[in-house]
Amino acid sequence: MGLAYEVCRDRGVVTGIKDAATVEDGTGCAAQGERGPSIDRAGTESGSSNHLRLPALETAFSTKTQTKLRVSRGKSYEGEHFSLSWTITLQVPIKIPAVGESRDKGLWSLLRKGRSKASSDPPRRTKKTILDGLVGRAEKGQLMAVMGSSGCGKTSFLNCISMRNQSFVGNIFVNEKEIDGRYFSLAGFVHQDDLFLPTETVREHLTFHALLRCDPCVRKDLRLKRVETLIKTVNLEHVSDSLLGGPGSFIRGLSGGERRRVSFATELLSDPVIIFADEFTTGLDASMAKSVCLALRKVAAGGRLVIGTIHQPSSDVFALFTHVMLMTQGRVIYMGPRTALAAYFERQGDPSLLCPPRHNPADFFVTLVALHPQDPVGSQKRIDNLVAIYQASPERVAMSDWQQDVAFPELLLYHRSFKMRHFQASSYTQFRLCFQRNVRALFRDPMSFGAALGSGFITGIILGLAYATAPNAPATAEHVRNTEGLFFLANLQVFLIILYATIMAFSAETKVFMRENQAGANRVGAYYLSKTFTGWAVEIAMPFVFALLVWALAGLQRSPEGFFIFAGVMILNALCFGSIGYCLAAMTSDPQIAMAIAPVLVLPNVVFSGIMYDLSLTYGFREFLAYISILRYAQAAMLINEFPPSSTRFTSEIPNQEAVLEGLNAFPLSTNLWALASAAVVFRIIAYLILLLRTSRERIVVR
Repeated sequence: MGLAYEVCRDRGVVTGIKDAATVEDGTGCAAQGERGPSIDRAGTESGSSNHLRLPALETAFSTKTQTKLRVSRGKSYEGEHFSLSWTITLQVPIKIPAVGESRDKGLWSLLRKGRSKASSDPPRRTKKTILDGLVGRAEKGQLMAVMGSSGCGKTSFLNCISMRNQSFVGNIFVNEKEIDGRYFSLAGFVHQDDLFLPTETVREHLTFHALLRCDPCVRKDLRLKRVETLIKTVNLEHVSDSLLGGPGSFIRGLSGGERRRVSFATELLSDPVIIFADEFTTGLDASMAKSVCLALRKVAAGGRLVIGTIHQPSSDVFALFTHVMLMTQGRVIYMGPRTALAAYFERQGDPSLLCPPRHNPADFFVTLVALHPQDPVGSQKRIDNLVAIYQASPERVAMSDWQQDVAFPELLLYHRSFKMRHFQASSYTQFRLCFQRNVRALFRDPMSFGAALGSGFITGIILGLAYATAPNAPATAEHVRNTEGLFFLANLQVFLIILYATIMAFSAETKVFMRENQAGANRVGAYYLSKTFTGWAVEIAMPFVFALLVWALAGLQRSPEGFFIFAGVMILNALCFGSIGYCLAAMTSDPQIAMAIAPVLVLPNVVFSGIMYDLSLTYGFREFLAYISILRYAQAAMLINEFPPSSTRFTSEIPNQEAVLEGLNAFPLSTNLWALASAAVVFRIIAYLILLLRTSRERIVVR
């Protein structure tokens, strides 16, 4: 038996939560007067609330359509009550070096001769406790700050309670009922770092997510209206049509505080009941941090629960929180109302626990529960004492009394594992919107298209002039040698331009896609197919322009068929190395690492292209490297096209095509073209499989 949120779509407010088994299609939104007064997101009767109310997601209601968000199992409960409770213990496996073994794993330690008998023992494996038996409860309308020194477990706690990390022991409860897979539909997660495509405007970004992440039953015009409402709510009207920009982009874009508010607006699009925010003031000045916290306070006052980690807030920011959770070493020192924090420590009777007048309480209490390197023994003793005091305090009892209403087996058993993604939009809709977004990026980002095209234009002119000769010149030994050098450099130039351009563009975008995929906005197939189609603009236009300039200036054979085969080989070459660039970028998501790996692929292609090495002498492993060299097939195809068997340009020095291809061990033209096309397809599929594997690993399955 499940429970479901009942959203009255003609009014756009939560009217209550009923047993899902008793809610039938067509009866989810009774006529006004048939049911009691509706309950808004703040839990008060409509028309009588004085709270600041964030407008709920407006939906298109029909008698046969209603929203059901299953949040727990068991008996029904009323909409004015919403609570989140948890029991969490998190341990991670670690390896402890054997007795006498040095922790230094440098080169010298690996080259040392002789080891002590004790160090020959295998290292011990144990577990390190990150979160130690955290028990707590939070309710809607609260803005809770999770505070503590660095390394105390704040982010680990947030990942566990949001089910981003599902490897903990314990359970999460909504209204004292164990959560199920729909928990992710109730919660939004704002990451510490803001990841956006820099070429999108604020309105375009929010519209993209509204069309992909909101309930598909909601009409498009109402989703767009929701976007406009949120832009006003988070105070982004003045930058709604500005490009997002960001670090590493040539577009300056928004400020840090504005980008942070865009992140919150993105998560609010789906109208979540719970919002988790990780270090949401990081990198912001005091004024920007306060504006972000004010926006969160408005969100919480509208009937949501907001839990966020924060490090050393200012006194003004600290005063905006309703509740505080103070942590150290994975344990809780205090959890309760912010206004009762000072009184709690004052009640202990220790003058050292009192916050001095005119002092920032956040700084004082975070410092109080931190482990100080100057006095590790004394500070550790104080921490242990504070933890023991909290465990026996009424505040701890108040945070754990909800366990009396939970069934005993559910309280002790492991939580269930869930898929973190639930896609609302169809694959076609995702593909269409991603394709439109990628097309906009081509024209707005000078580095994605213009730089590659400009580089091909300039290098094409330079290479064509360097090898300029009369068209259809006789095939002397010198001319053939120059032509081989021209084709080799042309293929290598296209290889390098496309490979590095793809790595730079796709690596940065992969991080954005991974986050969108986790949030349920993009499937791998839809995103990758749209990226492939728009990527062809660079992978086809650049080599075509390059081939046209080289063909016109270098005096190659003057026939339409010869030019199109020459350009086709250049395009296939570009598609091959564009696919390899996708593979490298998908593996690492870091352009520096991908570029460091790229030379490993460049060298075998260059050595076994047929110019640097006589391929007729290869055998064994070298023969295998020659067969997988993409430049070899491109080089052979161009030479066969330039000097066909029926050509009248042969001389006594080069009497036939076999003499041109000597040492290249070439295949027929059609075989070379098929080899290039097959390589492009195979590497493109490999990149897709890598992305698919990476996204599947985002789901942490409980043992």
